[in-house]
Amino acid sequence: MIEGIDRVRRALDAFARELPATYVGRIERSVNQAGARAAVKHLRNMTPVRTGNLKRSLRVSSRRRRGRRPTRYYSVLGYTIERGRHAHFLEGGTVERFHRTGKSVGRVPARNFFTEGLKSAEPLMLRAMALQARKGFQQQTVKFIKAFKEGRVR
Repeated sequence: MIEGIDRVRRALDAFARELPATYVGRIERSVNQAGARAAVKHLRNMTPVRTGNLKRSLRVSSRRRRGRRPTRYYSVLGYTIERGRHAHFLEGGTVERFHRTGKSVGRVPARNFFTEGLKSAEPLMLRAMALQARKGFQQQTVKFIKAFKEGRVR
């Protein structure tokens, strides 16, 4: 869990009291995406590079938790299978491997770049999330006022 995320959640809950759930959901989704994009940018700088496939395979996807009221959004970040299927070998390392003839092929030492990168990206993520929350609240408030004046929202 990211330290300081509770402040962002409290701010989103305060927005929820001010705006309808549709507008708050948009803000929450954009806040999660902003934090995840900041983490991906930082992780790309920390990813070991030999061919560049692992760095290019890092992606973010946003999802919605179903069955909960209010609807909550979250972001998932990780490496794609097409290019980043070897990420877990570099992250966690391997034991010594042997050829079928018995000859040692070697081992891959653990680098922990993903977990360390996420820990060091926390301040960047919080900053990006706070900025997006402020920006999103302003945008969604303007949209709500416009919809209210046009009679689309009561």
